[in-house]
Amino acid sequence: MRVLFFHETTSPSGGGANRHVHDILPKLRQRGISVALVHCRDTPSRFSGTGYIFDELKEVRPLSQKGTSRLHAILDDFRPDLVQIHRSSNFFIDPLIEKICPVFRFIHYHFPYCSGGKMTWKFPLSACHQAHGNHCLLSHFLRGCGSANPLLNLWRHRKTTEFLGVLRSLTALQTMSAEIVNNLIHNGIEKEKIHLLPAPAPAPTHRPHAKPATGRRSVLHVGGMTSRKGIWVAIRTLRALPDDCDLVLAGDGNELSSVESHIRRRGLGDRVRIYPAPSPEEWGLLYHQADLVILPCLWNEPTGLAAMRATAYAKPVIAFRTNGIQDWLKDGINGTLVPMEKRNLFPSKVGEMMRNPAELRKMGDNARKLWQENHRMDSHIDALLHCYQSVLEK
Repeated sequence: MRVLFFHETTSPSGGGANRHVHDILPKLRQRGISVALVHCRDTPSRFSGTGYIFDELKEVRPLSQKGTSRLHAILDDFRPDLVQIHRSSNFFIDPLIEKICPVFRFIHYHFPYCSGGKMTWKFPLSACHQAHGNHCLLSHFLRGCGSANPLLNLWRHRKTTEFLGVLRSLTALQTMSAEIVNNLIHNGIEKEKIHLLPAPAPAPTHRPHAKPATGRRSVLHVGGMTSRKGIWVAIRTLRALPDDCDLVLAGDGNELSSVESHIRRRGLGDRVRIYPAPSPEEWGLLYHQADLVILPCLWNEPTGLAAMRATAYAKPVIAFRTNGIQDWLKDGINGTLVPMEKRNLFPSKVGEMMRNPAELRKMGDNARKLWQENHRMDSHIDALLHCYQSVLEK
């Protein structure tokens, strides 16, 4: 089987979806699958193996004549049995490829069916459960779930309508979130086209007892430097931590410079460590060193892969409650769920957990057990290959 992947970046940093692509491609090769990756040229390539540069992968407009020629040249060169599109803002390429071979579109986030992008209301802060429609334009204004620019909202609304039309025409859709499955069905996607795959977390990559040279305990925030991922909520947890605990902030984002300035001004550098773009090996070490992993996302997070990886390292997680997070984080068993509307409670909950090492160890053991039962990478690859085979046989 020959599988051609489309993903906007070759860098494993910048989110769980990016690392997910880097995790599964080598696993597919080990199973005897020929794979190649089509990507943009905006970052130095870290992909090992056959790769193709496609400049219009991020564009949200029909392909130019040059782009169409380039797309067909890539397809003619690799001759895939199927195309797997993981992340591409340019949904105009999907129907072009569908004329040649089956297209599997992976849905990681809410953008394909939500013109606000997050399925989250700001007034009040809560998850949205509406299907896409004209009423969304009013919600953008009344609920604060869109842009402050009404023209931008209109443009996004039209593109979302077009994207949904494309999704309804594709061979198959995949996701790792039951929340996304429900939203796709709610927006008119045939249930038979949607494949729910088990969310995977790779096995640990470093020795299990690696601790910082300081010997201090640590809380690891894995959401990156963005407000949406709760970076400022994470920083506020520092006040609630015991004196022997540090706060570790990992991942990149558009608020990195603001975070660094805030830490310098407040003189917090002795208790806060920042890793803006960890390598896969550095991520593994950070998970091992952490006593607790936090993900205070201020939106309707559909999966939370970066935090779920902590379960493989026997680490408990505390996060805001969303339907997607609840797929793998069981309150009181392998971590703690905090209602999003009670976000002021988050720092105190983190402090309470760090003051109870016995409970942390118990939750960590449960996390490792749940990972072994439900979230091993091999289980995901088995389900992915079954998805490919079942559709191709039809």
